[in-house]
Amino acid sequence: KLSNADRDYLLQLQRGAGALRRDMTASAIQREIYRFGSSCARELALLAWAQDPSQGEAQNRTWCEVLAIIDAAPTHTLPVTGADILSEGVEPGVLVGDLLRRTESWWIEGDFKADSNI
Repeated sequence: KLSNADRDYLLQLQRGAGALRRDMTASAIQREIYRFGSSCARELALLAWAQDPSQGEAQNRTWCEVLAIIDAAPTHTLPVTGADILSEGVEPGVLVGDLLRRTESWWIEGDFKADSNI
């Protein structure tokens, strides 16, 4: 019998199948690392590499580069919380979560940086 944590991890691997490809940009890989976590992203890359029908040295180096990006990736934490949104005068409720999700999407698409181009 699996623990709940093990079950959840296997389900996350299943959901992430195909999320990583060797032709992805470093920014796209970073987004998947944020989405799945570095440990899961590494396993997803290894699974994709094992299923990659391409052969040859160049393919191996490319997957090794993907793994190097994953291994070197910083841990990103959204710098805004629901408390921050509430402190700006937004009433508690569904809008807080909506604003937080929209802010997170904007932040991720901006390569985990916030600037004044909103």
